[in-house]
Amino acid sequence: MPCAGNPEEDCGAADRISVYYNGNPLPTVQPTAGTFSYTGCYTDSVSNRVLPFKADFPFGTDPDRCTAACKTSGYQYAGLEFGSECWCGDSVALGIRQSDDECYMRCQGSALHICGAPDRLTLYEDNDVQ
Repeated sequence: MPCAGNPEEDCGAADRISVYYNGNPLPTVQPTAGTFSYTGCYTDSVSNRVLPFKADFPFGTDPDRCTAACKTSGYQYAGLEFGSECWCGDSVALGIRQSDDECYMRCQGSALHICGAPDRLTLYEDNDVQ
């Protein structure tokens, strides 16, 4: 059956679909980054941040870069949000743990890893901090 948008291409048929695979692996949670370990997907809010310090990465970030920036600044927690944001802090009391699948956005600095979602933090804790 010809596609509506391009009749030169096939788009399934009656009771059939055309399935394509793009070859890109799905992003996954990076379990560790330096001395930090993944602790889960947590809620966040623009009006009341779970982690108050923002580390800027104009060309994208990933778990390794974000946790390194938070560690250098002396913070215990690092959180990645919205695919490109890195947040740091010493408490996650305002955040509520969510299902891991609520954090689903690819990192702009590493398409192989997950960096949160809108209002969701992929959260890491520094194992060196007691």
